[in-house]
Amino acid sequence: MLHKQVAVFTGRYNFVNLLSELPRLCFPAADCFETKASCRMLKTVTRTVHTLLLGSFIAHEQILKPIHGDPRFDFAQRPPLHSEALRRLVPPRCRYGYDLIAFCGLEFYLNGRQVKEIKEHIKQKSGVAIPASTVQVLAYKFLKYLGRLHHSSIAAIRHQMSLAGGYILHLDSTCEEKDPLLLSCIDGISGQVLYSKKIRSENKIDVQIILETVKELFGLPLAVVSDMGRAFLNVVAVVFPGIVHMICHYHFLRDLGRDFLDEDYDSLRQALSKSQIKAALRTLAKRIEKKMGGAEKMAAVFDRSDCQSYFIQANRQQLLQWYALQVIYEVRFGKGNNDGYGFPFDHSHLDYYERLEIAITQVREALQNAASLPKREKKDLLKLETVLSTVIPQNHDDPIRNTVKSLGERINIFDRFRQIMRLACKGNKQGLNDNGSLANHHELQQIEKKLTAYTTRLERKADRVHFKKQHPQLADDMKKMIGQIHKYWDMLFMAPIIVRVGSTEHEIVAQRTNNLMERSFRKIKRRCRRRHGRKKLQKDMATLPAEIALVDNLLNQQYIATVMGTIDKLPLKFAELDQNETWTLKTMKNADCSTFSKKLFKQLQKYDVKTIALNYLQNGIV
Repeated sequence: MLHKQVAVFTGRYNFVNLLSELPRLCFPAADCFETKASCRMLKTVTRTVHTLLLGSFIAHEQILKPIHGDPRFDFAQRPPLHSEALRRLVPPRCRYGYDLIAFCGLEFYLNGRQVKEIKEHIKQKSGVAIPASTVQVLAYKFLKYLGRLHHSSIAAIRHQMSLAGGYILHLDSTCEEKDPLLLSCIDGISGQVLYSKKIRSENKIDVQIILETVKELFGLPLAVVSDMGRAFLNVVAVVFPGIVHMICHYHFLRDLGRDFLDEDYDSLRQALSKSQIKAALRTLAKRIEKKMGGAEKMAAVFDRSDCQSYFIQANRQQLLQWYALQVIYEVRFGKGNNDGYGFPFDHSHLDYYERLEIAITQVREALQNAASLPKREKKDLLKLETVLSTVIPQNHDDPIRNTVKSLGERINIFDRFRQIMRLACKGNKQGLNDNGSLANHHELQQIEKKLTAYTTRLERKADRVHFKKQHPQLADDMKKMIGQIHKYWDMLFMAPIIVRVGSTEHEIVAQRTNNLMERSFRKIKRRCRRRHGRKKLQKDMATLPAEIALVDNLLNQQYIATVMGTIDKLPLKFAELDQNETWTLKTMKNADCSTFSKKLFKQLQKYDVKTIALNYLQNGIV
C-alpha cells in the first residue's frame, strides 16, 4: 500500500521544488493485519514527516485498538496498534526519518562534514530545510542507534570472529586535557571496535569493569595487547588468567626513548627558548624586508622575466641583504629530518640547532669574503652573525654545544634500538600508519636475538671503568634502560598463537603495536577539527558519547556485512531496533554517561544534600 502511494506521490510532486501544499499520505494500522475485525479505530494522528527519500509530507496515521476476544493480546492491557509502514520510515513521535538520522550521522561523524554542508546537501537532495540544531540532534541520535545496533549484533560478531579462530584484544585510551578518557577495545585480527566506554581515568576499578564486560560479551581473547599502563598490567592477569599479555612495542620504545633522551633534549629546548633566537631572527628578517621595499615588492622581483639580470645589476649591499634573508628563511622554514612520530623519534629542536650551525658557518664564510667591503654595506650580515652567536658562540666549550654532543650520542644508541625493533625507523614516513607487521614468527625471533646481543654489548660498555669515568651519567642511564628492557622482556616476545578452525590449524602472529588504535583516535579528532576548525578538543571529547569509537566500524566491510548487510540498510536496521524498544531523545541522554556529572549536580541541588548533612552534624537529625 505504501509503495502505491509513493508511486503516485513521485509522479505528482517534485521533491526539490515543493512550492505547493505538502502531500498527504495515509498510513492505516491495518497494514500489519489480514483483517480489522478484531480491532476498532482509536484515533487518527497527523504529523509532518521529513525523510531523505520522500521529502516532506503530512502523514495521517490510523491507530487501532484490539477489542476483547483477540487471543494475541492481553485484554487488560490492549496496547494500541500503529502503522508498521510509517514506523519503518520515522521513529515514533518524531518528525525526521531514519534515513535522515543515518545520513546526518554518517556525514557528521564519518566524513567530518560541517552542519552547513549537511543542510545544503539535504536541501538539494530532498528539498527538506532542516535547522542547524536539528542536524546536530539527528547526528547524536545516530550514535545512540549505532551503539544499540552494535550491542544487538554481538552474537553475529562473535560468530564471525570465531570463524577466524577468535580475537586479539587491543586496549588503549585517549583524552584531551586528561579528563575524561575514551577507552576502546579493538580486535586486532578483524580491526573491529568491540567495545568503548568513557572513564575518568585508567584506574583499576573502571578498567576491570570494562574487561569483565568484554569477557562476558565476546568470550576469552587469544591474547591481549596494551601499553604499559599500571591498571592494564594489573587487571588483565586477573580478568583473563592464563591469556598472553603483550605490551605494544611502539609504546615501549617511545617510553624507553623519553626516559633516555628527555634530560638533554629538555636542556636544549630551554636553552633555545631562553636565547629568544626565533624572535630575534623574525625581527631581523622584517627589518631587512622593510629596507628592501617590503615583502610584496621583493616577491615581484621573481615574477620579472629578467630576474637573473636583476641580481647581476644589484649593488653589493643589496646582494648581501638578499643573502642574509635567504639564510634566515632557511633557518626558520627549512625542513627537518622529522618522520611524523614525534619525540623521542623526531627531534625538532635539535634539527633547528643544526640549521643554526649551518647558517652561522655560511654567514662567517660570506663575511670573510666581504672583509674588504665597508662596514655599512655588510651591516645586516654582521647583525645576523651577532644574533646567531648568542646560541652558537666561537667558544668550543659552550654548554649548549656540549649538550648537543651528549644528545647526539644518546640518539645514536636509541636509533640502534629502533633499527633492531624495526619500528619508527629513520626515513620511514608512514608514521603511525606503520603497524610494525611481521611476515611470520621467525622475524620476531630474529628481533629478540639481535636485541639480546645489543643489550649485552651495552651492558658491558656501561660497566667499563674508563667509560664510567668519562660519562658517569650516560653509563647510569644506559643501565637503567637495560633494566627496563629486562623488566618487560617476557611481555615483548610471545610465541605464535595456534588456533584450530574446523579441522585446520592456523598460526596467528599478533600485531606488535597499538597503532591501529592510535589511528582510530586520530581520525576521531581530525573529523572534529574538520567540523569546527578548533585545535583544542577538550569540549568535544567531554561531550561526545562513547559510541563515537564505533563509527570507524562503518569503514570495515566485514563488520558491515555481518551487522547490516550493506550500508544502505542502516536506516532499516535502526527502524527494527525501535520495533522492540523505543528510545526517545531523553532516554538517550539519560543513558549517556558523559553527562553524568551534570545530572548528579542537578540531583544534589534538587535534594539540597548540603543542608541535610549540616542538619545532621548540628542537630543529629536528617
